[in-house]
Amino acid sequence: VPLELPPDQAMVDGPSKGGGDAVIVLNTAEQTINLGPVPAAARLSVNRGFSAPIKVRQALSIDDRLALFQSDTDLFNRWEVGQSLVRDFMLGAIGKKGGAGDKGLPPSALPPFVEVLASHLTSEAIDPALMARMMSLPAAPELAQAVDTVDPAAIVKARDWVAGHIAKELRDLLIARLDRLPTDGAFSPSADQAGRRALRRTLLTLLSATDTEAVIERAESLYERMQNMTDRITSLSAVNHLDDARREGLFARFYETWSHDPLVMDKWMGLQATSRRPGTFDRVKTLMRDRVFDLENPNRVRALLGMFAMHNLAAFHDASGAPYSFFMDRIVDIDRLNPMLSSRLLPAVSEWSRLEPARRALLKQALETLAHTENLSANLLEVLEKTRRTETIDA
Repeated sequence: VPLELPPDQAMVDGPSKGGGDAVIVLNTAEQTINLGPVPAAARLSVNRGFSAPIKVRQALSIDDRLALFQSDTDLFNRWEVGQSLVRDFMLGAIGKKGGAGDKGLPPSALPPFVEVLASHLTSEAIDPALMARMMSLPAAPELAQAVDTVDPAAIVKARDWVAGHIAKELRDLLIARLDRLPTDGAFSPSADQAGRRALRRTLLTLLSATDTEAVIERAESLYERMQNMTDRITSLSAVNHLDDARREGLFARFYETWSHDPLVMDKWMGLQATSRRPGTFDRVKTLMRDRVFDLENPNRVRALLGMFAMHNLAAFHDASGAPYSFFMDRIVDIDRLNPMLSSRLLPAVSEWSRLEPARRALLKQALETLAHTENLSANLLEVLEKTRRTETIDA
């Protein structure tokens, strides 16, 4: 029996103009709703305020989506349509060769999207926390979920290209907005301060795609001015992907101050494990020998190895396959100490069969080598068997 679903909706027909909300009830498998006469420029904003537990798919043109991203008064819907647009630009850049098929939007549609971003960036009416969300870009692992065949190098390249294009076009506005953000005094967990911190981190991260000098200058300044850990983590986040000696200096200074606190060091290690700069795999191996790392501590393992395997698409899926072998060897080491942890870490490679053929073969071989290791725990063997069966299921 179909459920009674009451999604809230409204017509959006221009900046700050929205029609009155109306609740419709969906209670049949197929249903036609007549909304009556509406303005020619109106766009439908559906399921406002999470009024129904549903996923909405709309056949909207690029112009419709841009209009909703510009003017939808439901802030979540505005954010969501913006994310779907930038994700589709990245999928378009990945293209058929990268495993995205015909998904995505062409680069020619990027300029009007950037114009809308620019208008949001210059608006003082948008809450900083919301602005931070709106200016954030989908991460590479999220894009990997949207393609048919995962080519990590193609995904990272496409994402970096779109991020670089947006950052280049908005460079002056990004810097102006960053420099207008007030410098808070003493740290406070208040929503206002948290929103400003989130916005500063997001803008610096985006700016790093086009202007290394501007980012390092502001990251170093922020590190000097602020004494709390949260703002200093923002400084590290801003420079994390930059291949610059000053980046190393900030990470070293943070280590000197906070190495006594294991939970803070989890953040420090996690950032380095997810860095897209060259040499990250070697850095992960070096960090495993650092005094702050402990293979017997689940938090340390998840912060370093877990973040590397699950969130660093480029470095973990290096074409050589070396990180795969390294990861399986560490799984064996961990299994001797903590079978529960090893079995929970292995699912980081559970979607190996979706990789492009060369990497799929390398990771399959690494899994086979692990399967032939003696004295694995029952917990790990159960997860390993399910993981190896993924190829059959996907086929």
